[in-house]
Amino acid sequence: MLDKDVTQLSEPYPPTTPVDGPPLLRLAGPLGLDLGKSVQLGDEIFEDLDVATYGIGWWKTYPALDSQTRILLSDYLLACARAIPDNLVEARIELLELDHAVEDYRNWMKRGVNGNSRNTVEPPQSPYEELSNRRVRAHLAGALRAWGSALDCVSGCIIGVTGIPADLVKADMHKAQESLRKHSPGNQLLEQLQTSLEETETDAGPTGWREWLLGMRHTVVHRGRRTVTWSGNLGAKEVVDFDLRLPIAPDRTEVDAIILSGGVIAATFEAPAADML
Repeated sequence: MLDKDVTQLSEPYPPTTPVDGPPLLRLAGPLGLDLGKSVQLGDEIFEDLDVATYGIGWWKTYPALDSQTRILLSDYLLACARAIPDNLVEARIELLELDHAVEDYRNWMKRGVNGNSRNTVEPPQSPYEELSNRRVRAHLAGALRAWGSALDCVSGCIIGVTGIPADLVKADMHKAQESLRKHSPGNQLLEQLQTSLEETETDAGPTGWREWLLGMRHTVVHRGRRTVTWSGNLGAKEVVDFDLRLPIAPDRTEVDAIILSGGVIAATFEAPAADML
């Protein structure tokens, strides 16, 4: 982490902070996260566990679920709910480490900037310095993985809480929403949930943010990695800074995206990665 982040996070908890409360909720404020609803969801699912019928009590009304299946799926549903805030905290940690790695990489690159028309990348002075770009890639992948996992776990909760017929264990947001749309007509509660999910996604970011995020997660987890692209910010006569830039179309291969966009820089967002993430 950067020194400023270490300093901020080293501040003692206020005396009013409950010492016996959920650790995630203590961390939420200093990390700038709102975890209350996701922690509450896990608590409410836990309260649904029934020691007499085993597993989620109201699932007993589903004759296709035998006791063993109900027990195992109930445990997994609770794990999904608990994993949502866990993944959000992990993503925030990865971002803090990403900022540090980006700063180290910038410092290395700036040594080769001398204001002339021809600049060079100086050899790394240490393994730590040479690792900076790889640290950027590792922490970027970690943040994307964590956010994607949080969305997958939300999907599992949608299926488990509503009881719609879909694969809870292999849930993803697309499958969960498609199943919800299929079974919601005529069911007031499901229609309300579908509307709330759509409104929440719209409010959370620009159009297409979820598809882009999951596309990036799939790229760093399942596919050949895209090149980490940097752009230099020009001052009056020299490069004064370097920004990490993210691909616009992560679902395409590298060369395909460059050709269709008309160049390496054109294939990336103008906004620096730190602002986007």
